Amino acid sequence: MEYLTVAVPKGNLFDESLKLLEYIGFPANQLKKEENRKLIFTDTRAKMKVVVTRNFDVPVYVEHGAADFGIVGKDVIAEMKPDVMELLDLRYGRCTLCLAGREKEDPKFLNNVRVATKYPNLASHFLSKEGIRARIIKLHGNIELAPLLGLSTYIVDLVATGKTLKENNLSIIKPFFSSSARLIANPFSWKLKRDSMLEFFEKARIYVEERSGSNASGSHGT
Repeated sequence: MEYLTVAVPKGNLFDESLKLLEYIGFPANQLKKEENRKLIFTDTRAKMKVVVTRNFDVPVYVEHGAADFGIVGKDVIAEMKPDVMELLDLRYGRCTLCLAGREKEDPKFLNNVRVATKYPNLASHFLSKEGIRARIIKLHGNIELAPLLGLSTYIVDLVATGKTLKENNLSIIKPFFSSSARLIANPFSWKLKRDSMLEFFEKARIYVEERSGSNASGSHGT
């Protein structure tokens, strides 16, 4: 049986992703140690290698074959449009991409609107569809700072509870894209390591079904 390499994201999806890996058979205790600075973890019994990386880097590793599977938010998939197979909605990490800011006035009627975001493609598509002419400013973190420091009028960012927005005196103007964690795969690996990858996929699908109490939405090629 071939080794499988799985890329998992740091941040909000990390803990739930470890639970999934543990269910599939990877002993995730070594990944949980706070003092651990390793980024690659291997288990000979499970014949799996787990790579811990940034959310936006997961599809890159999978697309180029450095990882067979990846766990990543639907928001990242929609923003990057990588050449990968989207196999399964894992039904955790649910959040919504929103236009937010301090301005209560409709942005359609404002001049020189600037929008800060980690999602320039999704933001541009949404703003265009809404008839909002805006300059997109791409940032990589702490998006909420932009309107507070005058860098932007609005932001487009993921919102789970809204707590961070509220703490920074920002409010949701319009939600427009729902996201959750997805299981993705490299198309070439799917053919080359068919049996082991199907086994991984089926275990993941059953895990999702058991947790949600209903059939998981997943698809794979023949």
